[in-house]
Amino acid sequence: EDMLEDAFLMIAIFVKHNMEIIQLVKSFNNDIVLTDRLMLYTTFNDSQRKQLYQTCRRLTGLPKLIISVFDDSTIQRQLHVIEQYKMDVEVCCPVYIRSFSVFKNETYIKGSLESISKTPNFPDESEQDVLDSLRVPK
Repeated sequence: EDMLEDAFLMIAIFVKHNMEIIQLVKSFNNDIVLTDRLMLYTTFNDSQRKQLYQTCRRLTGLPKLIISVFDDSTIQRQLHVIEQYKMDVEVCCPVYIRSFSVFKNETYIKGSLESISKTPNFPDESEQDVLDSLRVPK
């Protein structure tokens, strides 16, 4: 139900070792051992989890995240929550899908590869101008 927020919380605890979040976790249950696993839905009640999410939303210093959202993914309905967080993020969605259905014995295609450009699309700038702007001066 809160898959993205659960992931952000895990990143704050296990990747960034954020002390504010860890202290809040310990305040709910001092016997919690933060190893490589934390069962959020059995360890915390709904109110405690919501409080952890709210605290996590205020954090700065979380790493940039790149989130791949596949067609019909359950996280599509949760993407709006990203706006409440402060970390840099890129959400990547498919522009082309080709999938074979065993049940229908047919291939399903959605989107087009023609819409993908091999070079960046910078209006009013040539490709060389863009490359020149990326060069580090000697």
